[in-house]
This record gives sequence, C-alpha cells and structure tokens, in this order.
Amino acid sequence: MARGPFESMAAAAPPESGLRLRTRSRASYTGDAMSEGVRPRVLVVDDEAGVRTLVAGILEDLYDVTSEADPTRALERVLAGEADLVVTDVRMPGMDGIELLRRVRAGAPGIPVIIMTGYQTQENIIGSFREGARTFIRKPFEAEDLVKAVRTALEVPQEDPEVRSPHRLEVTTPASGWVEITAPNHDSYLDRFQAFCARLYESNLDEKTCRDVRMAIDELGRNAVEWGNRNDINRRLRIAYCVFDDRIVFKIEDEGEGFDLGAVPDPTKDPWGVVEQREKAGKRPGGYGLVLVRKIMDKVYHNARGNMVILEKRIPPRGPAEPHATAS
Repeated sequence: MARGPFESMAAAAPPESGLRLRTRSRASYTGDAMSEGVRPRVLVVDDEAGVRTLVAGILEDLYDVTSEADPTRALERVLAGEADLVVTDVRMPGMDGIELLRRVRAGAPGIPVIIMTGYQTQENIIGSFREGARTFIRKPFEAEDLVKAVRTALEVPQEDPEVRSPHRLEVTTPASGWVEITAPNHDSYLDRFQAFCARLYESNLDEKTCRDVRMAIDELGRNAVEWGNRNDINRRLRIAYCVFDDRIVFKIEDEGEGFDLGAVPDPTKDPWGVVEQREKAGKRPGGYGLVLVRKIMDKVYHNARGNMVILEKRIPPRGPAEPHATAS
C-alpha cells in the first residue's frame, strides 16, 4: 500500500525525535476546520527539522503554520505579532522550551503556548504548568491529539483569568511527594491541573482508576469553583495531590463559607425534585456529584467548615508480568 503524505513524514522523522504518526484517517480530525476568514497562525519551534515538518503537516490544512529551529528567532517573531499560538519542544540549544514559554508569557501574555517533549519529567511538567503553558503533549502523540490541543487552546478566550484576579498561579511542593497548585478561582485552572499533573500520577494507575480519579477531581473541583467560591475570581482554588505506595490522595479547597454536609439531600431519593431545584437555583445539571464521588473513591473526608475535601483512592496492585512466549 502506498504511503500517504502523513505516513511519509512520520517515516522521515528522525528516530531520536520520539515521534510517530499512528495511522488513522485524516478526515477523522479535520471535520472542524476553521470557518471562512483569517486562519490562526501557528508557530512550531523545534531544533529537529523532521519534527517541524511532521507537526506542520498535521496542522497545515487547518492553520497557517510556520516553523523555527532557533527559539530566539521564534521569540522575536512572537513579540512582533507574527503568531497566534506557539507549539514548542523543551530541549533545544540556546534557549529551552520552558524559558521560551516564560518569555512569551512576559512579552505576549495573550499568546497560548503548548509544550511538547519526549522527556516527561516532573521538572518539565511542573515547570510548564507554573509558567503558564496551555497544555503539555508527550511524544509520541497521535495526530488528532495535537489538533485537539491546538483547537482547544485557540478556543479559550485570550484574556487570562490572572489579568482579572489579584492572585497568581502558584505551583509548590510543600512536603515530600506533594504537589499543590493555588490559582485564581476559574475552571480553566482545574482543566490545566487535569492536563498537566495527571501525567505525573496516572503512570501509577490503571485505566479504570484514572477515569475514576479524573471524574472525582472534575466534579468536586467545579463544585469548589462554582458553589464554594461562587465563581468569584477574587477568591482562590487550591488542589494538591500525593502518590503513596498503595494509594493516591487529593485535597481540594476553596475560600467559600463552606456548607453543612448533613444538610445535603440525597438526590437518589427524589431525582426529579433535584432536577427542578437545580433549575430554579440556576445550577448546572447534576446534583449527584458527591454521591458519585463517594462510590468511585475509597475514602472521602470533609473538614468541619465544609470548604475542603480530601479524597483517597487505593492503587490496585500490579500483577506479575506475563511470561514472553518462546520459539519452539
């Protein structure tokens, strides 16, 4: 079977790039091409020509894509207003991707930056998050994952929540093994926590446990933003996690007045009543969050004030590796 243009580019990419294009129909992720008008400009920054060619080939039908091997030159172009989004590698000579991210954020804070790298270390991930990257893509990645990341980054309003808030994003390691973010009260930071930090702890979990954890963090995190902090950008959201040998623990805290856990009705007893109450109160569809979280997490604790929750999920033991078949 003849190679298509994407397969050819993937084959041309140097082995050390860590990139491969997994074969799927290109039509599966080009159905949402930009409507008529000016197409967003994407600047790809990587010192490897094969990687630049591959990434540009994936994106060129949807965006105006240019590339640079030199991060310093890329920064000059961004500051000159020649890009709407940057996709950059981390390890590059002269200036690494984290430093490029820092300088773009300082000089052009409205330009989203996506970090891509084959070196998924805690330092890279936390550094990217702390400096304001929109998301983090690990090589090798699927073409549609890159397209989705770029589309999502461009869809988010360019005004950063930090512009409207007196608070700034902080990422700390307050104790051994713990990672904590303190951020303006906005759900975009919850999404970024899921995108970045999940890459650190999910390597310890099986697929089902990962889904359970993501669901619990999303549900209680949005409750903290919307109903704990009342969508007040002047308040802060704190999320922390720590991976132990046998479990993973999360803490979600808001600056709201809290709530009386005993006064929360059981939605399973009157489902339609819950729907009506939430509609009247202007709340998003739901009401089953706490019930759901209690079912999928192993332990759920609330503080007395009701503005902090601690979640615990046991890490299933990994079975012994299956023996490799041997030739007879």
